[in-house]
Amino acid sequence: MNTINTFSFNALKAVMVVALTSVVGCSTSHSSAQRSKSAAKISSVQAPTFLTLILEPSKERYVLGEPVYVTVRLKNEGSEPVLGAPNLDPEFGQLNVSVAGGDHKPFRFVPLGILDSDAPRRNLPAGAEVAEVFPVFYGGRGWTFKALGQYTLTATAPVTSKGRPEQAIVRSAAVTITIEAGPTVEPGRLLMEGVQGDEAGKFLTWNSGDHLRKGTGRMLSVMERFPESPLNDYIAFALGKNMSRPFKDYSIPRLRPPDCSTAAVYFKRVRPNSLPSFLQIQMHLAEARCAAVAKDIEAKRRALEEARRLIGARLEFQKLLDQVQLIETDKN
Repeated sequence: MNTINTFSFNALKAVMVVALTSVVGCSTSHSSAQRSKSAAKISSVQAPTFLTLILEPSKERYVLGEPVYVTVRLKNEGSEPVLGAPNLDPEFGQLNVSVAGGDHKPFRFVPLGILDSDAPRRNLPAGAEVAEVFPVFYGGRGWTFKALGQYTLTATAPVTSKGRPEQAIVRSAAVTITIEAGPTVEPGRLLMEGVQGDEAGKFLTWNSGDHLRKGTGRMLSVMERFPESPLNDYIAFALGKNMSRPFKDYSIPRLRPPDCSTAAVYFKRVRPNSLPSFLQIQMHLAEARCAAVAKDIEAKRRALEEARRLIGARLEFQKLLDQVQLIETDKN
């Protein structure tokens, strides 16, 4: 009796799996076809000429292994609003950055994380501009700039303007950056090599990650073996920012409290003006948080003042300005 029941159940299960697979397969094929059809429709429509997409690297030349940050700006220089402006953070899947050069064929940069791609788009009034800054040196494909030479970067994004129900693609001009050897290529090669190098890339992207122990060890090795390398400024910043905040390591598991003393040691190793402004601001914010914990009102004031100076009126840094205001009003 048990044998018959087991056989019947397995047979029924097999039939259900086949049926479900057929349905899902049809649905997937249909969805893929629809997406392909939509993509073809979007790519065939030219964006309004009054929309300008600008891609700006933090500088033109980098040493091998140095983190690359870019700013993307979308300007509406016309007299009508854009009703479907994209979110310029690549993690939302609405902005694409393509990379060409080095030792591989052109490819799309894939960020480490993907957020809700159905997030609502913003309206961009006439004369307005939006901007975002983000890293492109490491992502879902690993390290982006693994070889010396020139790389060309281009950004594209879909938009919808008033009176035009179809989406169109707005494209930036191509920009070129150069990856150089610097005094020696060895620090960059060591930083990026193997599994440890992948963990180091993630840590430098997130500026966080107690669980990325192999990556932390690799970064410390670079600092120890090549003390004059410009990579050390980025490594020291990332390690310092990580220690300035609590971290929940689920592999232990435990919550590590902030260690502002260790963070300060790392921050002191960052040479003045060696980092992009985006990272300098974050370092000053971390210093301000630690000063607040220590009840050092003057140090907190100086750090926030320097952060405000670097932020200025730059649109891509306005999210960081929100953090400045939160720290200023925090009474703890």
